[in-house]
Amino acid sequence: MIEGSRCDKHKRRERPDAEHHKFYESRAWRSFRKSYAASHPKRCSMCLRHTTKVALDHIVPILQGGERFRVDNVRWLCFPCHNQVRAEERP
Repeated sequence: MIEGSRCDKHKRRERPDAEHHKFYESRAWRSFRKSYAASHPKRCSMCLRHTTKVALDHIVPILQGGERFRVDNVRWLCFPCHNQVRAEERP
């Protein structure tokens, strides 16, 4: 075994939604996020906390048919609230 490699049992597996996550690294998403940030204060939509550490969350997830670039389908969430929302979406 090559140093640093993992056995089959422990190697990292590609996420089934890896292609979906590449979207969040795209130039189009970064531009949309920057535009949204310019006109919407960074305040968590759930707990109403003002913070610079926020995630731009899709209200209706893209994988469930939500629109990617609709202003009315996104909201700021602080990371604790974002993690809570995502955990509730998992089966």
